Amino acid sequence: MDIYAISTRVEASRENYPPAAWFAREGWSAPVILDDRTGSIDQALGIPSVPAWVVVGADNTVILRSSGVKSNEEFEQLVALAAGR
Repeated sequence: MDIYAISTRVEASRENYPPAAWFAREGWSAPVILDDRTGSIDQALGIPSVPAWVVVGADNTVILRSSGVKSNEEFEQLVALAAGR
């Protein structure tokens, strides 16, 4: 299973700007994909709001879309879903 972050909807007025500094502060170690200024990845995945979570199965189909801040337990549930457990 792979986990990626997508940096999208970047705006200087947001509290997590600049994204690179925020990811470093949060200790994020997974790869980060940078969306373009028009939000191509955002649109392709149908992300309704941020933060958003898209769980993709082994066959590359979307299993679940969710948004909002997740607790550690909720994040572990997303990981288990992605792993097929």
